[in-house]
Amino acid sequence: MNLTRREFVALGLQALAYSALPSFAQENRWQFLLPPLPPKVSLEECVRLSPEIPCPATLDAVKTGHAERARRYGASGRYNLYMICSKYAVPADKDIAKPLLGYCKTADAFLRSKIPEVVGIEWIVLDKGYSGSLEGKGFVGHSYYETSSISVSDHDDKTKSFRMPYDKQISLGSFSVSYRTDHFGYSIFVSLGPGALSGALNEILTISSMSRAIDTRSQDAQALMVLSVSQVLSRQISDELKIPGAEQMLKRRLEMNSSRLPVLPKAVAVAYSLGPKRTFDLYMKDPEAFREAVRQKGFRI
Repeated sequence: MNLTRREFVALGLQALAYSALPSFAQENRWQFLLPPLPPKVSLEECVRLSPEIPCPATLDAVKTGHAERARRYGASGRYNLYMICSKYAVPADKDIAKPLLGYCKTADAFLRSKIPEVVGIEWIVLDKGYSGSLEGKGFVGHSYYETSSISVSDHDDKTKSFRMPYDKQISLGSFSVSYRTDHFGYSIFVSLGPGALSGALNEILTISSMSRAIDTRSQDAQALMVLSVSQVLSRQISDELKIPGAEQMLKRRLEMNSSRLPVLPKAVAVAYSLGPKRTFDLYMKDPEAFREAVRQKGFRI
């Protein structure tokens, strides 16, 4: 569940409701599940965890919207324009980050006990100025900035090229980064907020199943598998740990994800019926077979 600045306000009301619970008031170890206040740090104080890559938003609509702006920066009437995106993680206060770190390690171990073949992760609290290796790491922090910048090169004068200033928005949730050079590499980030309940599970499952997500259909099926398996496992973990408010958070998460994936409740039913391991194995063996299992629950996908 990834949340933009606008959704911080709505979740702030939810946070007040959760904090009113006696168990939340007494158990600081679950405070990381409350949406934090927007960060008061500059982008320079954050750590870039994803490389700068071309965004999908290189469409005519984007070009049209930035045409006048590009001309003001000196481009002629003919120019090449594309958008570059990246993600910068915001460090969190260690007093609240450490309980989140402990939970991610617990969730990781629980997932591994059910599905042993998932990828390995080394979990650490993100510090300001972190400059170590990103590979195989699971970082926990406050939130993250999604940045985008317009790059312009003049079609008629190749010496004229420049980058417009960054736009940025703050988000809560989790994300994973994968790349392939001479080998397959990956890293994960999980922020404070309700999404932390399933964040580590989501990203480990995503990275672990990427070899089968080779086209749009298998990628759509992957999203259903990841969200349904993590929903089941998150409920099991929260019941075992007796996490206050978890049922409401997971219900809200399912509702939000179902708004963009209407078949998700049926996928969750498949995951409960088969169990997390068999659901994961079914997808990894044949994404189309997983789609068919969900379809037989009443939806065509």
